[in-house]
Amino acid sequence: MRELQLMNTVFDALPVGIVVLDEAARVVLYNQAEEQLAGRRRQDIVGRPFFEEVAPCTNVADLGQNYRQRVADGALDTRLDFRFPRPFLDKPRDVQLVLQGFRVDGRPHGLLVVQDVSAIRSIEHTKDGLVRMLAHDMNNPLTVVMGTLDLLDTAGPGADDRDLRASARHASQRLRDMVTNLFEVTRLHTADVPSHFVRCDVTRLLSGSVELARGLAGPRKVVIRFDAPPGLTIECDADLVRRAVDNLLDHAIRCSPAGGQVLVHVARDGDHVAIRIEDEGPGVPEELRRSLFQAFARGATPGESDHHHGLGLAFVDLVAREHGGSVHVDCPERGGSVFTLELPVTVPRVAPVPRAGSDLAADK
Repeated sequence: MRELQLMNTVFDALPVGIVVLDEAARVVLYNQAEEQLAGRRRQDIVGRPFFEEVAPCTNVADLGQNYRQRVADGALDTRLDFRFPRPFLDKPRDVQLVLQGFRVDGRPHGLLVVQDVSAIRSIEHTKDGLVRMLAHDMNNPLTVVMGTLDLLDTAGPGADDRDLRASARHASQRLRDMVTNLFEVTRLHTADVPSHFVRCDVTRLLSGSVELARGLAGPRKVVIRFDAPPGLTIECDADLVRRAVDNLLDHAIRCSPAGGQVLVHVARDGDHVAIRIEDEGPGVPEELRRSLFQAFARGATPGESDHHHGLGLAFVDLVAREHGGSVHVDCPERGGSVFTLELPVTVPRVAPVPRAGSDLAADK
């Protein structure tokens, strides 16, 4: 008993979950880290059969059979990776388990070490999803570029190849934008490179995005209108905001019908500036709106084939968050979509915590 009390003190200081089982697989020790990981109090767990009542899912049940067969002879040494599913937890949890036999006061016991690897698995899933998404999204513009090159090779001397070159140029730009978005999403997720905030004239900043969009919209006969007051300034990372608006405009053009119209409207709204981009497309189904700005959201909007929304809209959301703002989409009854990027006039900053003994702390 004294040994268990000592182990309880030591195990409570460890950052991994620790469960000690007796020979009958009843819980005799349950440390604080495992309480937090599992969301269960030790007083509700200690004394209960672990494999039947505490963690009665299939994988752990198989582990329990192995435990009873081997704990008495001291040959217990098992490692296992699996996911605790619902309804055993409020959300699935990926864990690594190590179960080893040892003796306490001369009696055989089992030491179960539980490490939560959900964050690691999430990164792995994100990486796999990224590879699938890029392979999917890059296929179409690559096909256009390769097909255009083939047509240029077969075109006779003096043939008018301006449309072919424009098509290849547009597809190449799409590929470049995908690579740029990938880099920027990674940068904003990891904060590898700090954002550079300066005071910018919004109208002047976005006019370049509008002109670029007009060039892209020309072949589809889509008209881009720009409505922004002069002299409106915000504090922002100009490159990030411009690329975010580029992505919103690209999405609006792709969703617009031939001969449609896209409106870019900028206005001051209290201590924020609202950049609103309206299109005349089919709108976004309600069930897709909440996931639209996630990096690997997949779905089809009316008039489009099933596709990944890609990193473009996810990048817009990250830029908004980086500036302390937000982005959302509305679909009015008249049709179309309205994407609104709201950015604060001045980027909020976290005040530094004063050190004890400093003049600032003394003023408090």
